[in-house]
Amino acid sequence: MLEIMELLCASKNGKKVYYDPIASHAATHLQDTPELKNLVIEAIGTMNLRGEPVAKQIDMGRVERPMWSRWMIRTRLCMV
Repeated sequence: MLEIMELLCASKNGKKVYYDPIASHAATHLQDTPELKNLVIEAIGTMNLRGEPVAKQIDMGRVERPMWSRWMIRTRLCMV
């Protein structure tokens, strides 16, 4: 299967974050919940990324549904 990596955003320290918008685990969630993409971009924009891919849990403090108040962002990140 061919991977197509798309630029998602940049981190606080300028690392570019890419994801596969078709075949990745992240793509599934972003397609199911389109408003999640802006939250993920905002959250990554506050992080200083370095080294290996990370799993990070962030409370954004403004999603109304209790089950959506915290997100575990776990996906393979390709940082440049």
